[in-house]
Amino acid sequence: MKIVRVVGQCIKFGNLCRKKEKSGQLTPSDVEQAEKVIIKQLQQKYPPTKHTAKNLNLVFDDDGLIRMQSRIQHCGDSEFANPIFLPDCAEAKLLNHQQHQTIMHGGPKATLTKIREKY
Repeated sequence: MKIVRVVGQCIKFGNLCRKKEKSGQLTPSDVEQAEKVIIKQLQQKYPPTKHTAKNLNLVFDDDGLIRMQSRIQHCGDSEFANPIFLPDCAEAKLLNHQQHQTIMHGGPKATLTKIREKY
């Protein structure tokens, strides 16, 4: 998705200016960090209601992202056990559409599985 690459380039440029990195190439970790920044901004722009937060048992993680606490807390993989809360907005639907395209336009079940893996 174009916005993810643009945000990733902005993060990379900031790191280059602060001399934290020497390469100007966008790395997968930069893309992952950009996705987290975008999701964090979406969560701030469209915060969950108190009712939603209570029903889904939402908490903040170390990165400042809102995650859902599930029943499988002690499975070892905290990202799997605590999925990221994606608000119901047009921008989140674009992220979902990107995952749909990534799996070569698979069906709804395949898309949902990919989204659950990623977020």
